[in-house]
Formats: sequence, C-alpha cells, structure tokens
Amino acid sequence: MKYYEINYPYYALLKAENQEEAIKEYTNVVADNDIDNPLENEIKEVSHEYALVKFAKETLNKIPFKHPIPFILSDFRDENMKILLMDGSLA
Repeated sequence: MKYYEINYPYYALLKAENQEEAIKEYTNVVADNDIDNPLENEIKEVSHEYALVKFAKETLNKIPFKHPIPFILSDFRDENMKILLMDGSLA
C-alpha cells in the first residue's frame, strides 16, 4: 500500500495501490478533478511513517479512550479505509 497527499482543492491523505487509484478515490469522495489544475499536478506520494504520524496526530484528540494507540493503528491499517484524512470543511 502507498500513501498520497493532496492539498488542493481540498486536503486529503489517502492510501491506495497506486496514484491512479488514489485520484479515483479522491474524486469519488472529496472533490472533482479540475481541468485547469488536474490532481496529477497536486498529488504527492508520502512515506508510510509520514502518513501514520499525520493520521495519529489528527486522530488522537478525537478518540475518547484512555489508551488510543491500538485504535489509531487499527484504523490506519484497515484496508477498507482509503481516505485517512480529509478537509474538515467537507465533513
């Protein structure tokens, strides 16, 4: 699994097998692909470590458990969870 980050037009951190799959998931859930500024210009692959830390930092305050790390890791590893983070204004 690879990890991708898109900052424009809306932020998302995704996991996918490849860039094309990540763009497809982004356009299905987050936002359309802009002809004037295609997502291929906005997407960048990030490391597993970067994605995990970013996901953990954003998720940590949202989990009401005393020991949240196992829950964060479980969600991060969930193969059905393709969009790890998304712009809060879209939720």
